[in-house]
Amino acid sequence: QFVMNHIRPLMHHARDCNVTLRWFLLHRTTMHRRYRELIRSAVSVDQLLDLMTNTAQFELQLKDLFQHLLATKEQRWDQYKVEAKGRLEDLSEYFSGEKALTRVKKNSNLQQWFKKLAEQVEALDFENAVVAGRNIAHLIRHLEEVEQFHQIESSLQVKAFLSDTRDYMTRMIRTVNVTDSVLADLETISDFAYACEVINDYTEHLHNRIKSKPSTVLLLRATFLKLSSILSLPLVRITQCQSKDDISVADYYSGGLVKYIRKVLEIVPKSVFNTLALIIDLLTHKMKP
Repeated sequence: QFVMNHIRPLMHHARDCNVTLRWFLLHRTTMHRRYRELIRSAVSVDQLLDLMTNTAQFELQLKDLFQHLLATKEQRWDQYKVEAKGRLEDLSEYFSGEKALTRVKKNSNLQQWFKKLAEQVEALDFENAVVAGRNIAHLIRHLEEVEQFHQIESSLQVKAFLSDTRDYMTRMIRTVNVTDSVLADLETISDFAYACEVINDYTEHLHNRIKSKPSTVLLLRATFLKLSSILSLPLVRITQCQSKDDISVADYYSGGLVKYIRKVLEIVPKSVFNTLALIIDLLTHKMKP
């Protein structure tokens, strides 16, 4: 629910993180010595690695949530539509004056009006996000205006129903606004192809970080997935022109990526065996009975 309510701020945050990361990664390699020293003194390597790994983790979680929202989009849309329609039908029955225990004076105009709104809600189709969003916003505005009627303004029960209906309609708008284009935008924002060369400068720093803080390995999964965007850039044009070289090009770049991942992770078994050697030394020489 939080992601649906804050799609735009979350995307802006991801964009800001990537712009900052890109600027520092690339400008740290400038040939101008004074500028290079100023930039490197402004942000340490550890801070830059924190930004890289945390940004990658944030993007991975965001993508997983967007994929879940897209997979359950129709189900949630139907659920919210049923709830909104049901409340409008209840309001229509309420103003019929025939519903038990209501003790309300019959109002045929409001009865028919709410019935008509319920039919409009039923006719909404989430396939066309723009039209559906516009129609729902129109219905919400009508529900806000109808609260000014004396017969409704004086009834807390009716106002509560109207508030719930608007809430479900708002959820419908947010649900329909989650489209494949959001994931496509996130892929563009998180592109890391520019780092295919400069990332090698940080291998030793990643090794030191893994040694001192083994939990860093958990964040590296997201970083490696971010690095996989290196594969997409060379393949875009080749795929578009339907070249037969796409498989060989993909093999070349994926092989380079796998090689780099192995190079980074080779420190893990080394650290494990070094730790085991220390334990054996303690048990053998320093903890004798």
